[in-house]
Amino acid sequence: MIAAMPPSLLNRSILILALVLGLGGGLAAQLSEVEKEQLADFRKYIRSKNADERLNQVDLLAHIDGVEATQLCIDHGLTDKDARVRARASWALARKRDPEAVKLIVEEGLVHKSDEVREGSARAIGRMREEIHAEALAARLAEERDALVVIALFRALAEIRSEKGLDRAFESILDRNTGIVSAALELIEANEKAEHWKQVAPLLRHSQWQIQSAALRCLGKLRAKDSIPLVIECMEDSDGRLRGDSRDCLIAITGRQFSHDPAIWKGWWERVGERWEVPRDVKPNTEDEEKYGPADDIPTFHEIRTKSKHIAFVIDVSASMSHNIRYKVLDRSKNAGQTYRQARRIDLAKMELKRIIETLDKNTYFNIITFETEVDAFKKSPVRATAGSISEACRWIDRLDCYRPASTSSEYTKEGWQRGETNTFGVLRYIYGFSNGEPSGFTGKLKPIADTVFLLSDGDPSAGFLVVPDEIKEQVERYHPAGQVVIHTIAYEINGIGRQLMSDIAAITGGKFVEIGAAR
Repeated sequence: MIAAMPPSLLNRSILILALVLGLGGGLAAQLSEVEKEQLADFRKYIRSKNADERLNQVDLLAHIDGVEATQLCIDHGLTDKDARVRARASWALARKRDPEAVKLIVEEGLVHKSDEVREGSARAIGRMREEIHAEALAARLAEERDALVVIALFRALAEIRSEKGLDRAFESILDRNTGIVSAALELIEANEKAEHWKQVAPLLRHSQWQIQSAALRCLGKLRAKDSIPLVIECMEDSDGRLRGDSRDCLIAITGRQFSHDPAIWKGWWERVGERWEVPRDVKPNTEDEEKYGPADDIPTFHEIRTKSKHIAFVIDVSASMSHNIRYKVLDRSKNAGQTYRQARRIDLAKMELKRIIETLDKNTYFNIITFETEVDAFKKSPVRATAGSISEACRWIDRLDCYRPASTSSEYTKEGWQRGETNTFGVLRYIYGFSNGEPSGFTGKLKPIADTVFLLSDGDPSAGFLVVPDEIKEQVERYHPAGQVVIHTIAYEINGIGRQLMSDIAAITGGKFVEIGAAR
């Protein structure tokens, strides 16, 4: 059987087996030969026109430590024209542990003439989370001018939780690039020093909601007593998403659970402000909800509340949504005391979607996005929730169904993907305002379709330019500083890697993750 295996597959199998088992002795020399063959294969196949072949070769370099593999990863992986290959190369570099290999990433990768190499090297160093590299990151940051590299450097220093680079961060919160400002705030936030609130607070008056939102999140981490009146003032002057973010910020600082009514917060602060001190640990105060009521009567979609006035509902309509789901009934009084009910997944999604749309107030703008292999929408742009648009949306939802092959249309897209699959990355690109589903064209600036998104799916990514969850997650991490979109995710009986991806998307974007199905 082994003799019949292709040489490249045999080499990979031996290499990975040896690495996993940590075998030494006589096999160490053989492993060294295998590594040499792998590096020779890399030089041969990295020039392939097939991006998947190049991706596979870079993947193998993650299992080979040392200077030579690192140099190849920098020179070829991080400079590849395919964004997937570059992202995988950055991941591979983060696994290097040989001191000379790491030195090469720091001393050559961070100062490389290619923007892509500097960005990928910064992301790799951040993943290592070693304070020893903070000086080099900060030194590069002081000279860097490319927006995406600056963002990567700030986020790398934030992962390390280093004080290095803070001076540049304070300068950069005045930058015109939303992604740079948000990433700079991440570094300030990571240090969690209350005295930095003075530099952050002026951003609560910024003209861009994304920066206001990022500033509120930062102030919630810094937890400075003197910032509370300014956050309450921001709540008074805001509506929708920012009012909800203001409340989250105040809860993070104080631990109080008052509603979205700024008058209640203001009254509390006027009573206790002078003698009140920031608690060391924040614990939910259930008495607040009993006395002042819960977080207002606001719309919920599968138990997730939103204060947003700019919402997109993203619904999976892949073929698997035609399967049944057994779910728990929340209000048993209206269902003859039943604990569980059963329905087609698409029908449950439609029922819940109509329910929330009919509760939206007239000052809310919404859209409905459906996706399988391809992405479609109720409207080209969000519409106001008037009686007419809500009625039209409900009729559109009534006609909605999961994908079924039609004799008049092709079962394959122009890219050659089968229809009816789950193109998670494609719909995420749509959410962030891209006109296509390719993992390219990102300059650090975005125009997302909404500030709050509900993403419902029942399957692992199976179509599109990216289907590997870690690669999709990598792109969401890149987009989030500039987009600041909160993505709540609802999983209809997803297990394994698909479930983890949905959970990760919510965590990265500040959303909530909910699982639907009797098994949960």
